[in-house]
Amino acid sequence: MGSTRIDDPTRLLFKYCDSGGLRGLVNGKGDIIVEAKHAFAMGGVEYGYLVDDRWMSIVDWNGSEVRRVEGYVSYSAVSEGFLSIESERLKGYLSLLETQPDIPVRFKGRRDFHGGFAAVMVCDKEKNYWGLIGTNGEYVVEPEFMELLDFTDGSNVAPVATWGRRKEPHDRSKWGLVDKLGKVVVPPVWPGVRETFHEGGMVVVMDDGRTSFDGIVDEQGHWRLAPVWPSLSERIYEGTIGAKKSNVWGVIDLDGNWVIEPKFAYCSGIHFGVARVAMLGDNGFHKYGVVDKSGDWIVKPIYDDMDDFQFGFARVEVYDPKLESSTDGVIDTNGNEIVSPWLRSR
Repeated sequence: MGSTRIDDPTRLLFKYCDSGGLRGLVNGKGDIIVEAKHAFAMGGVEYGYLVDDRWMSIVDWNGSEVRRVEGYVSYSAVSEGFLSIESERLKGYLSLLETQPDIPVRFKGRRDFHGGFAAVMVCDKEKNYWGLIGTNGEYVVEPEFMELLDFTDGSNVAPVATWGRRKEPHDRSKWGLVDKLGKVVVPPVWPGVRETFHEGGMVVVMDDGRTSFDGIVDEQGHWRLAPVWPSLSERIYEGTIGAKKSNVWGVIDLDGNWVIEPKFAYCSGIHFGVARVAMLGDNGFHKYGVVDKSGDWIVKPIYDDMDDFQFGFARVEVYDPKLESSTDGVIDTNGNEIVSPWLRSR
């Protein structure tokens, strides 16, 4: 999930856009690895890819072509040596490692690999079911769930919508936990989940039909943080998480103590020593910036969108109302723009 900082930033690739709207790749030091001559680009750890017309070229962190294929599209970064691909609305995986075979396109849906496993979706009698495959493409857990999220962060369990098991009644209101053998660890008791596990905890949404409150559970389904918060951010970072109180956000620890007092329109947990925050802009929309552990500004709220930091970097976005388009950029935790977003995008 990008929780560790990469010691060698040259092994991280990011897409960049020139003033004409073409894409290329730069590394974590801002060095251009592939010139902006392509219709689409996607970065990642040690690998990136470029798309033009019907072909897709996968390159390593030096810009050397690892593989070229035709007839596929992709919408994600490489995960554990696999690039998820799509052709004629079916999904599969291209292997970039000699020790791993390709996994042919045959799934209706797919997620990235984590710890050697990936959740995939198939359609049976007009109903979608999720299962789990290994790196050989074979099922570890047969597709029988109506939803299955990732086994991330080294977790042995994942959130699953167990209402949809093929032999069980369809009750779309509850979530539970399953292990990597498909065994139910926690039966369907929760109305909702924010995401999957991160740092050993997962945000659960409790709803009594009138109001909803968020809390955090561990892999056994025990409460780590009681469900008393109107809203929590999606992930735990460094033992902290963004929390909402009285319509403003701050950062709390897992005992519910304020680490950064609530004063923002949104706030993530503290990641790589900083937090992603938002303030309400003059146009009524969020503007994003970065604060330190004391809540002091590192980057003022100038961006129209921003992701959480991964490997010490974060995607940012600037919207140009005149062109009615946005441009992505990349910043580090000090606010340095590795890739400037202040360029025209198409």
